Formats: sequence, C-alpha cells, structure tokens
Amino acid sequence: MIISPSTYGIAPSDLIIKSGIEAAIADIQGNSFLLDYVLQWLLNDDLTTNAYGKSEFDRAKKWLLNTNINVSMNYRTDDVRYPQIAIVLQSSVEQSPTLGDVNYDVQEKIPITDITINPQPIVGPFTPVSFVSSTGIVTLPSSVTTSGIFKNQILLDQTTNTGYPITDVYDATNQIVIAPNVTANFSNAVIAPIENFYIVTLEGIWMKQTFALKIFAENDAIYALYLEQLLLFILLRYKQQLFEGRGFENMTVSSGPLYFAERNKGQPNPDVLWARDVTITGMVRHYWPKLISQEVQGIGLQVKIIGGTATPANLLTQQELAGWIMSADPIGTII
Repeated sequence: MIISPSTYGIAPSDLIIKSGIEAAIADIQGNSFLLDYVLQWLLNDDLTTNAYGKSEFDRAKKWLLNTNINVSMNYRTDDVRYPQIAIVLQSSVEQSPTLGDVNYDVQEKIPITDITINPQPIVGPFTPVSFVSSTGIVTLPSSVTTSGIFKNQILLDQTTNTGYPITDVYDATNQIVIAPNVTANFSNAVIAPIENFYIVTLEGIWMKQTFALKIFAENDAIYALYLEQLLLFILLRYKQQLFEGRGFENMTVSSGPLYFAERNKGQPNPDVLWARDVTITGMVRHYWPKLISQEVQGIGLQVKIIGGTATPANLLTQQELAGWIMSADPIGTII
C-alpha cells in the first residue's frame, strides 16, 4: 500500500466537513467562553436587551453546552436524533475543462517499495571479470558496457543485499570503482538506481462543490436559531484550520429561511420539527497519478574531434582522462 504521497488524492468533502464540524463543537463545548462570542449580541443590543438580554444569553449558552448536537450525513434514516446538523451534497461540478495538468504539485517521489512492480536494474545481473578489493576496481564483462552507468549508482551484492556506491567509471577499460577494501560476492550482481524512488507525474482538477448543512431542532424554533448561530461561528472561526486547510478551499457561506421539516417515514411525530439550511460552497482539488517513471540517473557527454584516425589502443587511458574521442573511435567511449 502506498502511504507516502503528499497530495490528497480524491478528497472526501463530506468527511472533511463532518469531521470539521464535530471537532469544532467539541472544542467549543470544552471551552465555554467561546460561546460568549457566539451570543454576545444579546447582551449588547440596547433595543432588545430588556426582552432578551442576560436571561436569553444564559438559556442559549446552557442549551448549547449541555445538548448533544448530532452531525450526520443526510442519508441516515435508521437512527435519527435531534438536534441535528445533516450534511447534503447539492452539486459537484468541474470548475473548468482542462487536461488535468494544472496543479500546485506537478510531481512527487514514491519509494520503490510502495510500487507493486519493482523497477528493473539499470544493468545486470552479471558477474564481473575481476574485482580487486584493495583498489575497489570492478572489471565488467564484455556483455556489459559503461554507457548507462554513472557515479553514485549502486553496485548491489545480491547474495547479501548490500549495495556499494560507484565512485568512478572508466569507460575505456570497461571498469567501475567502489570503495576499497570491501569484502563482497558480486556473482549475479546488478547496478541499481541512485535513489530508490519513482517520479510520479500528477494531474488534477478543481471541483466546485455546494453543500446544504440542514439544521433540525424540535419543539421550539429558538433552538434552530441557536444552532444556526453556533454553526455560523464554526464556519467562520474554524474556516482556515478545519475546512480550507484540509482541502475545502475558498469557502463561502449563506443561509436560508426557517421552515417546518417533514420527518422521515416511520419516525414518531410528537413535536414540531424546525429546520434551516446553511449553504456552503467551496473548491476541492482532486489529484491522480498519470505517469510513473524512474528518475534520470545521469547525463553522459561525449566530445568528438572530427577528422583524424582512431585513438591508438595504448593511448585510450590518456584519452579517458582528456575527456574526448576521435571521430573514428567507436561510440560508447564516453567521458
């Protein structure tokens, strides 16, 4: 199972909103002073303070602190409890027609161990012609060339699963170099990538999503109004932390009228059920991997001098150090 991607994949907006509201309610009920900010208007309005004021403030605060406010998806009909905030997706529309290639993150690294099919070795398996431990020089067989081998790649001893970084590559003599004084068995060895990562090219789109947060309360309409005040406070105070910061971005809020709600079929109906809808709209990013490939291991450069004869065999070593080849030299004698 891949556990490393930093992107959010296909963001579950319903869960982001539900868990965010639940966390905010728990925080507010655990820190009752926050309700003073929710209800402060009742104490400060000169016109209504005599009719409502402190008594209504205390009543609302007590109810919001001591009432179990249920947050659920709208499809729950088996265990409906009130008061309740029900989450209903009203629409989810792709924001603009794109090829999915407009992202914050265009790629990321995934460890090879998280990919079902491990990558093929860069070179091998092979058994070296010789290995001189004192110098670290490994002479490759004629079936293996150094054209795709670079410094910092790993010579892997598969008998012990131990890797040794390649410190140098001698193209002219078909040799590679690792740290000296190593004891290893390079029978059936391979050259492994520099890093054990794949590069994953990411694509994504923006979805504009609209949710109705349906407030339900029994008996008295005032409880639905209390809940609306609480919910608006949650959506505003915790907007960055619990909603936009978790993937429901650019959130806007609106409210609708108070109304009588119909109960689900089979529910007892001893009391009036009041309801009000708070609508939120936000942008949600969905990501997916398009291409999965290995990182570039290195770049081989070759300076070729036009004209002249092939380099004499006894000068190949000097040519390696000089960093050039003659036009008549065979391709593959790379710097």
